[in-house]
Amino acid sequence: MKIHIQRVYRNGKETKGILQLYGYNNIEIFKCYTEELPLKVGAPKGSCILAGKYRGIKRRATFGMPYEFIELLGVKNRKDIYIKVLSITPDEDGSIGLAERNITYIENKEYNITTSWETLQRLLNIIPQVIEVTVSNI
Repeated sequence: MKIHIQRVYRNGKETKGILQLYGYNNIEIFKCYTEELPLKVGAPKGSCILAGKYRGIKRRATFGMPYEFIELLGVKNRKDIYIKVLSITPDEDGSIGLAERNITYIENKEYNITTSWETLQRLLNIIPQVIEVTVSNI
């Protein structure tokens, strides 16, 4: 299995993309949308995750993150990069939030966060503990 995130739109306030999970014979078995908000500190063009190939590790809930998430390892000059539930505000280090449909982030935040959690849970239920994650730019 492998995850591919293709960024499709960037305007300086947000970066949207499509996450696709591929299984045996590169058959798509899961698809959702992604949302990256700009960092609070120094990220060019609103994204902290350079295009490339990373190792994704499924992590359990922690004190600072009350739900499971995927940590991306090997992101140059960054730490604490996650695939997770949509954030309400920009992250210190940056992450990729999931959505069941392509949304405008300022729409009904409560609905978006609830469906984001459900979307993340569906993805986590399918993937192995360690997975290849590729990120591509527009």
